[in-house]
Amino acid sequence: MAHHHISFPMSKTALVIGATGLLGRGVAAELLSQSWRVVAVSRGRKIIPENPHIEESVILDRSDPAALNGAFAGRRFDLVVDCAAYTAEHAKGVIDVFAGTTGHYFFISTDFVYAPAADATFPISEDAVKNVSLPYSVGKLEAESLLLERCRLGGFPVTILRPPHILGAGNAPGCDPAAGGRDPTLPVRLLAGEAIPLLADGQFLIQPVWSREIGRMIGALAGLSKAIGGIFNAPGSECVTIRRYYDLLADILGVPLSICPVASDEFCRTHPDKAHIARHRIYDLSALAALGMSPSLSLKDALSETIGWLRTQAQ
Repeated sequence: MAHHHISFPMSKTALVIGATGLLGRGVAAELLSQSWRVVAVSRGRKIIPENPHIEESVILDRSDPAALNGAFAGRRFDLVVDCAAYTAEHAKGVIDVFAGTTGHYFFISTDFVYAPAADATFPISEDAVKNVSLPYSVGKLEAESLLLERCRLGGFPVTILRPPHILGAGNAPGCDPAAGGRDPTLPVRLLAGEAIPLLADGQFLIQPVWSREIGRMIGALAGLSKAIGGIFNAPGSECVTIRRYYDLLADILGVPLSICPVASDEFCRTHPDKAHIARHRIYDLSALAALGMSPSLSLKDALSETIGWLRTQAQ
């Protein structure tokens, strides 16, 4: 199937906002490997990854519209990847600065926008019931809505990606809320043979995605006219039980996994703020596949990079 591409110049330039975070650093590395020139933006709380190929590093607080405007007003970018926008206010800021000067803007949303509905059908498609009780989800949905509305007016090509649990250098592993979610001490606990508490015997299904995979998706969809104005689930290639996720971690560390089952109904009653994670998180990939993109990177490799990065932090 032929898809129409916007033509980018030979030396195509990408701006990555949130380039020191878990997602941004993987996206930047992947775009560099695809011959993009990368300008990295961060708040400066962490050093921008020592990557000699980054064209330019800019430190600013993106939630301050004046700072964003001062740094980029009038500058042209072929691609802007926004890994650090959480509210309608953030969306408004990027529209003001980048509308009319950007070849393609990617907004990174989240799978938390989907409601943990009792009658949910799987895999979850992009038009599934939304979670309007979680402030994080509401902020992302309001930003999505504002960006798509502006996209429809023309001159601001937008694509929205909704990744689930993201892995890679930049954050700790761990996806089960009963086990403590993301936990930098998880390798130590596993190595010590501690029984890891897992909801429903670890049988919830999850589809974690490597930050580099999202970079691959962005590279494949950048400039594709059929991706503009679209919303796409952005999970990884493997759908596994949460128990398998922890099993793989233990395997990487060379130890057996010991678990302690936790009743999910009881857990959700006592931790209502975590109920949106206590469920299957598996996603329909057909919208992405229709544009010729399918995730392919290995979950074990993603977990290995995550653990490797964590070890460098402990040194």
